[in-house]
Amino acid sequence: MAIKRPAMLPEEMQPAHLLCTRTKDTVIDFSRFSTYTKLQRIVAWVVRAMHLFRLHHNINGVLPPQQLSVLEYEKAEHIISELVQQEHFADEIADLSASRQLAKRSTL
Repeated sequence: MAIKRPAMLPEEMQPAHLLCTRTKDTVIDFSRFSTYTKLQRIVAWVVRAMHLFRLHHNINGVLPPQQLSVLEYEKAEHIISELVQQEHFADEIADLSASRQLAKRSTL
């Protein structure tokens, strides 16, 4: 008695899994600061340092004051709000920059 072999074996399909993630790169890790005031103060100092580095030298040898000014705190607050908006509304900004309409799920 002979065993019959099928002419072709059926092809076995392996299930495929695809995982897609999107990471968000942020300039500032807000979770590292215990209070908003500390975050604002650090950003203000960084803005002052950037300004001094761009000058390359002190004009007339005058050093900046040791304390931050109200204007520097306000500039820091403005920068923080821009960063938060860029992070939170990244998809909307990308759509508008590409002249596309906003998605229906958009919070704007």
